[in-house]
Amino acid sequence: MVELWKHQQKILDDNHPFRLHAVFPGGGKSLVLTELVRKNAFSVLCLTPKSLKMKWERELAEIGIEMNVLTPYWFKEYHKKLPYYDAIIIDEADSPWAGDNQSSKALLRYLKKHKPSYVWLATATPYRSTPKNVYMLGKLCQYMPTLYQPFKEQFFYEDYFGWQPKLKHSDPAIREQCQRELHQYMSNFADIVNMEDVFDVPEIIYSPEPIALTDEQVKLYNKVDPLVENRASMFTYTNEIENGYLDEKAIGQYKDVKSEKVDRVLELASQNDTLVIFSKYKVQQRFLYEALKKKFPKAYVAILNGDNSDEATTISEELELIAQGKHAKYEMGYLVASVAVAAGWEVKSCRLAVYASLPWSYQQWIQSKQRILRSNNLQKTTYKILLSGSIDHIVWGNLQRGETTDPAKYKEW
Repeated sequence: MVELWKHQQKILDDNHPFRLHAVFPGGGKSLVLTELVRKNAFSVLCLTPKSLKMKWERELAEIGIEMNVLTPYWFKEYHKKLPYYDAIIIDEADSPWAGDNQSSKALLRYLKKHKPSYVWLATATPYRSTPKNVYMLGKLCQYMPTLYQPFKEQFFYEDYFGWQPKLKHSDPAIREQCQRELHQYMSNFADIVNMEDVFDVPEIIYSPEPIALTDEQVKLYNKVDPLVENRASMFTYTNEIENGYLDEKAIGQYKDVKSEKVDRVLELASQNDTLVIFSKYKVQQRFLYEALKKKFPKAYVAILNGDNSDEATTISEELELIAQGKHAKYEMGYLVASVAVAAGWEVKSCRLAVYASLPWSYQQWIQSKQRILRSNNLQKTTYKILLSGSIDHIVWGNLQRGETTDPAKYKEW
């Protein structure tokens, strides 16, 4: 058994039968859930994203009890045929389980029918886009507020377009108050662990590297800027410009613009036997993949994105063997991974992760760079963030100051 951190051991000692574990990314949620199953259950049904299915199958198999690991799609299709399980694990519980969709309805029907002894949920993002996610997570944990209307009146406000979540209110004071009240509300059914509350985890080191826009990118920036009618969509264009790849429908033949970041990534690959490059857009992922294959024909090079997320564990294992110098065929290995499937990355020995693109949802970027803190990877890891142009510098400054990325702040652009 891996030695637990203090916040993990506390959750295990409390041993709640119905609980949401809202723990920061990389904080060891899966290890805690596995140990809760080992301590309490005789059989377990695990619901998990496709990218983590093989990981959960491997970890639960070590316990040696009856288990079934299903993705949301398969559970939704076949939940009526599933038998009783002593315990239910729901990983990444915020989506799609905390909503009004068919998956969440199927889950509530299953829980009502079988009444399992234990229901454990885990997520790093319990709030998502609306407080109703929190309400639904409470229902899954069998925490039942008396009425939905009081909850709605506390956490939503009414405007011209109807009821809107206070988390999206234009007044920052109202947003902050809503966050505090949601945090208090969740204490009824959740273990809330924030990164700033934990002191026994390894340090993450990361350094931004400014890379100037090319002359061609500047021209394309000027071409795209008038096309952005809604400033709320500005961040999507920001990333397109920052990466050197612009919206195909808006830019047409100009979309395949080579960014100087590619040269820097190749230089870093030359300095490291293993490297993980996080990239948001598939066109950039493919470009990086082909550039790495061309420069390092004898290296293991792979892409990991939504198209092959079920291969996350296998790809991670290949890279891990290379990083340890134990692979039978390859001495160098490079992985180009979508930020969205960063949770599936389990490489323990790779020393460098490069962020070639900041995802437009910057919270996701912050989560992704913390993934390395998972409990079976205690070493320090260096992160490099490749920035380019004035937009990136402003965004990076916001991240350092902890500011939001509200498009209204950038009207002067």
